[in-house]
Amino acid sequence: LSATDPVAVVAVLQTLGAPRKLSALIEGESLLNDGSAFVLFLVFKDIVSANAAHTEPPSVGAMLGTFFQLAFGGPVFGYLAAAAFTFFVRRVYNDKFVEVSGLLVMVFGTFFFAETVLHVSGVLAVVVFGLYMAESGKYA
Repeated sequence: LSATDPVAVVAVLQTLGAPRKLSALIEGESLLNDGSAFVLFLVFKDIVSANAAHTEPPSVGAMLGTFFQLAFGGPVFGYLAAAAFTFFVRRVYNDKFVEVSGLLVMVFGTFFFAETVLHVSGVLAVVVFGLYMAESGKYA
């Protein structure tokens, strides 16, 4: 499995003077591709691990459940974390130290909480967190 890499496309767009928003959309789509490839990797890893341990491989239902848990749980959690952080940051107007420190804590906290507590995709959670923050304006 391999996700596409948008570096060449973004370089050509910059050379042609295309709008920055188009480059950001292509980069965001690439990040979602990377996260989706990682989710599929985890599902296939479970299959191979079961075969290596000489146990019964997971059922199709279990694999689909894992896929949907990772693929949809991560983005939902990332969206909720970004919405909560945006709510907090709007109350702390123009305090750069609090905004930047809070953002760093939230990004790492979102990944860690998604992976270890919720068992959803931390990569997709952070991608959606970043896309939400970029869309909300000042924090791009």
